[in-house]
This record gives sequence, C-alpha cells and structure tokens, in this order.
Amino acid sequence: FSFMEKNDPAKGKPIHGILSDYVVLDTETTGLSAREGSIIEIGIVKVENYEVTDTYSSFINPGEPVTPFITELTGITDDMLADAPGIRQVLPEILRFIGTKPVIAHNAGFDIGFLTATCQRVLGEPFLNDYLDTVRMSRKLFPELPRPRPVALVNRFGLNTEVFPRALS
Repeated sequence: FSFMEKNDPAKGKPIHGILSDYVVLDTETTGLSAREGSIIEIGIVKVENYEVTDTYSSFINPGEPVTPFITELTGITDDMLADAPGIRQVLPEILRFIGTKPVIAHNAGFDIGFLTATCQRVLGEPFLNDYLDTVRMSRKLFPELPRPRPVALVNRFGLNTEVFPRALS
C-alpha cells in the first residue's frame, strides 16, 4: 500500500491519549494509492468538549470515471459525483472546518495519507494535524476482535448500520 511508504510527505504525529476536542474524519477514494488516487467523498464530525458541535460532508468530483470496483465498494456512482465540486474548490473548506484540531480516523494512515497527498498536490504543502488511529486503539481495547474493521466495531456497539459504509456515517 503506497500510503504506508516511508517517503510520503510530512504529516502530523500520532496521538496516544484522551482528547476532548477533535474531528473524526473518513474519506472514500478512487483507490488505494494516495499518490495516484483521489478523494471522492469526505465526512467530518467536529467534537468540542466531548460534544458533537458540527458536521461537514461533501462529494468531490475526481475529474475521471469511478471504477466499477470502487462503486461496488463505496456505493458511489459517477452520477452522484457529476455535479460535485472539484478538490480545488472544496479543499479550503475542508481545511477551515478541521482547523488545527487533532484528527481521529479508522486506519488513519489511509485517510491522513490521502489528505496529506491532496494538500501537497493542490496547495504545495502537507497536512500536519496530529492524529489518532482507531484501528490501533481497537486492537488494544478489543483483542477478541480478529480484525477491528468498522463493521465489526459498529456491530459490537449495536450502532445503526443503515448508511454504512459512507464517509459521514
């Protein structure tokens, strides 16, 4: 996986602690390579003093067709992206929404890798917010789960799965 390569652009540091102010972020993408792929959907939940205070969600037109594999995996079709803004339009909104808050993501290397590569490609600078990876946390907290995938955690906590696996859900 290219998002795990050691020569990726600079990014923030991993966090190992409890946070009261942060954003939770998820992306849907055109593939596994942050260098070659594009973000096609982003969902962000802002938490301040342990309370959800705002949400942000957007489709992002990648400027090319989405493969059938990605449509099957994400449920996102070319029609859904046809009228969506491009990354150059939406990236400043995303960065304003996130601000300097730490980012929590499931498999953070993937989402942060895409955001960092996108910032580098579009703005010429990396995304440097610190982050917490819930995959690593889940492995420590729930060793009985063989693979701490989002659906396994959603089921463990009895959460609503109607819109899963979309970015904001």
